[in-house]
Amino acid sequence: KTFSEERPVYWRETAAGHGRLAYFLGNTFGTVYRFSLAALHFAAVYFVMSDPIIDFDRVFLIVLATFCTVYGQACFLSMIVRREDGPLLAVVASLAVAVANGYINTLPMFLKRLCYSFWASEASYSENTLPFRDTFQVQDISAPLWGYVLDRFGFDMGIILVIGVVYRAAAFGLMIALHRDKQR
Repeated sequence: KTFSEERPVYWRETAAGHGRLAYFLGNTFGTVYRFSLAALHFAAVYFVMSDPIIDFDRVFLIVLATFCTVYGQACFLSMIVRREDGPLLAVVASLAVAVANGYINTLPMFLKRLCYSFWASEASYSENTLPFRDTFQVQDISAPLWGYVLDRFGFDMGIILVIGVVYRAAAFGLMIALHRDKQR
């Protein structure tokens, strides 16, 4: 569910004199339970099916931070397209960001680092390769090949969340700036 479905309600509430920021924050915080449960479900199924090396809490945090940012991206995109096109564009954009993560080796590194999926992959890679660092020369060969810096899980999670906050702040700015005539 994207914010574009809520725009007519937002316009009505704003025209009635209610606060724009309060409405946006209420709508944003209202989605926390949805993406938290979705992340828990996805992480649990992933954990059972793949039997990863890392603990469940790390898997859940990676998935939760990514879901939070994907919802922010969907919120941003839903502000600039028609109501019917918002959900589809959000799915396509999240898939494009996942592909830009590292599967396109010709993509410059600074563009990869703008993608939340790069940071999620770096966190997952760092945690999953921890037991094998001496055996497979992860630190010297494979991590630099992908542009990863190891052992900074908290930093990676922080960057993912910052990207999500930037998406939401841009969405709020667009929400206020677009369709001003309907907000009076």
